[in-house]
Amino acid sequence: MKKAKKDALKDAASPAQHAAEALAALQEEAAATAQALLSAQALVQDCERELENQHAAHRAVTDQLAQQRQTTQTATETSNQLLAALEELTEQHAETTEENKRLRSELTARFNELTVFTDMLKRAEADKAALADQVKALQTTIHGINTLPGQIQQMLSVLLDQTRRPYLPQRTILNRQLTLLRATAILDEDWYLEYYPDVVGTGLTAAAHFIMFGNAEGRVPNARIAALSPATDT
Repeated sequence: MKKAKKDALKDAASPAQHAAEALAALQEEAAATAQALLSAQALVQDCERELENQHAAHRAVTDQLAQQRQTTQTATETSNQLLAALEELTEQHAETTEENKRLRSELTARFNELTVFTDMLKRAEADKAALADQVKALQTTIHGINTLPGQIQQMLSVLLDQTRRPYLPQRTILNRQLTLLRATAILDEDWYLEYYPDVVGTGLTAAAHFIMFGNAEGRVPNARIAALSPATDT
């Protein structure tokens, strides 16, 4: 009879032990999800800072290129003026000796100025070529930035897939994904519905549509990420 009581107590303890083990497993999953969330937020912030830095660099290079073009134009106009003055001085060469001396002196000065401006023009052309190389390098960098939306889409897919468990109902998985997505603050639901008006007709919330369809279709979650890709389709 004592043995029967011990077996009964052992059977009663088994559900409690299983529940404790399941709770421990869920806590480990929650910790892993929290770490993934921090990583995702850090990646988004890094992407935004990189985009701002690249935009500032692009504006600086564009301003320098405009200044060099203005310098080149000024040097060209000055050279044309000097050449015209040279022709005028040559026509007056038949005047008196003193006048010719004066003209020769002025002509020499003009030639010297022309040499200086010619050197300036050459330097301006060299600077223009260097700036063109910088623009090409910047375009290459911007092309790399344009691939960031795809990286963010892949990261979100991995993050959301971590909530999937074969023993959980689909509705429970969706609720966990909704909670995780909103915790990242990466989805601007009002902007998403305005940017993709066809979503309104589905009867789904912006978050549910993004999780179930939008992310897989390559739709972007907010205006900042949309700005990374100038060819984003609505």
